[in-house]
Amino acid sequence: SNQKLRIAMASTDDGGDEETNLLLQCAEWRFFLTIKYLSESERGDVIEKLKKAVFENDMLSVYRSLCATHGWNIDDDLVTKMEANMAKAITEADEKIADAEKNLGETEVRDAIRGKAKYYSKTAQKDLALKTFELAYKKSVGSNAKLEIVFDILQLGFFFSDYKLIKTEIDRAKELLDAGGDWERRNRLKVYEATYFMIVRDLESAANLFIDSVATFAAGELYSFNKFIFYSVVTSMVALNRVQLREKVVESPEILSVIEEIPHLESFLQSVYRCHYEDFFESLSGIMGLISRDRYLSRHASHFLRSIRVVVYSQFLESYQSVTISAMSKKFGVSEEFVDSDLSMLIANGRLNAKIDKVRGIIETNRPDAKNAQYQTVIKQGDLLLNRVQKLSRVITY
Repeated sequence: SNQKLRIAMASTDDGGDEETNLLLQCAEWRFFLTIKYLSESERGDVIEKLKKAVFENDMLSVYRSLCATHGWNIDDDLVTKMEANMAKAITEADEKIADAEKNLGETEVRDAIRGKAKYYSKTAQKDLALKTFELAYKKSVGSNAKLEIVFDILQLGFFFSDYKLIKTEIDRAKELLDAGGDWERRNRLKVYEATYFMIVRDLESAANLFIDSVATFAAGELYSFNKFIFYSVVTSMVALNRVQLREKVVESPEILSVIEEIPHLESFLQSVYRCHYEDFFESLSGIMGLISRDRYLSRHASHFLRSIRVVVYSQFLESYQSVTISAMSKKFGVSEEFVDSDLSMLIANGRLNAKIDKVRGIIETNRPDAKNAQYQTVIKQGDLLLNRVQKLSRVITY
């Protein structure tokens, strides 16, 4: 329903999104316009917010991109006005830099150059922003001052989805931290890197960094604390084992303090951890609604859907040597046909260690034997070594 869609769009952003970098907020609104089945009223609300931000902040390149993407007519008078505003802002920034160079110290010069770079960034002028940020970086003294520039560049990278730039800047930030950055910036970088890992679908690395940052979250410029908790929980559920999940998620005071504010998240977590399988698919449906409407996670919706089913099916089957399809379908509140089809696909793809006896309607677990697996590995490695020795013997002359 439209009401559910509104909840899905807003729920993970409640609580502090006023601090979010405006450019990243615009990226979120721009993403919303790509969502199918958005009602006309909701689409209108998003367009109104987006245009207001674009016009008030002279985001000319964003405006032109939106017009090209959505077939909007370009308002030439508006373009002329934005161009004039941008020229004026840059002139003022240059005057401020010149004044600092003439009358003030190196720190003030650096701050003035950074201010100009941030204006270029705010107006989505990527190349000019990067060039000017580098000038400010060279003027910066000390790791912390340089790290602030790196965080500025990272935010620009997230807006443009420039993952190569993001990876490069994360590596640069790590080098600076090794040289003496403070704990606040170290913890802040964890959130940036976790977000990067989530985008490139390294959910285990993302989950570990998210969880490490729960008690010290300080990256409100990227997204709200509630959205951060949403990311932390959903990545952890496919990346951590039950013991880790209990210690780091289920019993986390920070997560418990807001999890009820995020629709479906608590019931989803409990359905898996507490083995409330009858609630699993209903809560999963709600979570997938949120994931499919998330700018960073939506591209991995299918992967997450498969991975979490593997987790919960494996957990359920672990208690049995064999179980009937009928019993499992009743436990999960779905049809026998669905269980048969879903398990068959995951087993065929090597995601589940089980087999289905369709004649008797039974699922038999096929737990891997650790010792046997080690033995087979040694045999394979021995064969490989023997082959290499034989090849080597052919070229050695005695």
